[in-house]
Amino acid sequence: MYLIYFSIDTLKSKVNLSKESVDKNKSKSWLRSGFLIGISNPKDILFFIAFFPAFFNVTDNKTASMFLLLTIWVILDYALLFLLSFFFTKVSKENTANKINKCSGSILLLIACFALYTSAPEVFQVLA
Repeated sequence: MYLIYFSIDTLKSKVNLSKESVDKNKSKSWLRSGFLIGISNPKDILFFIAFFPAFFNVTDNKTASMFLLLTIWVILDYALLFLLSFFFTKVSKENTANKINKCSGSILLLIACFALYTSAPEVFQVLA
């Protein structure tokens, strides 16, 4: 249900790329906010839960194994975030940014509707 809410909100929103809307002095707070969001991201938590057991026996030293897992995660996560931020800094037209926003919102809405469609029978069975 959250994905449906989020995707509809994304579809309704308009991107504003005017220079007045960007405050360069807030870059430190954006960095802190981005870090806190990233560290509390359920995707990252699920990544560690899913791959944590596989890294126990990579080396005999559990500390080294966990350091290897953390290093791989940091490299992959930050590389992806860097590529995304590089790509979206090149989007300078509001029309293009709004099209990207609408496309991502539509994809999220399709995923949410599919998830609701496939899980609804089980949910209603449990509630009955």
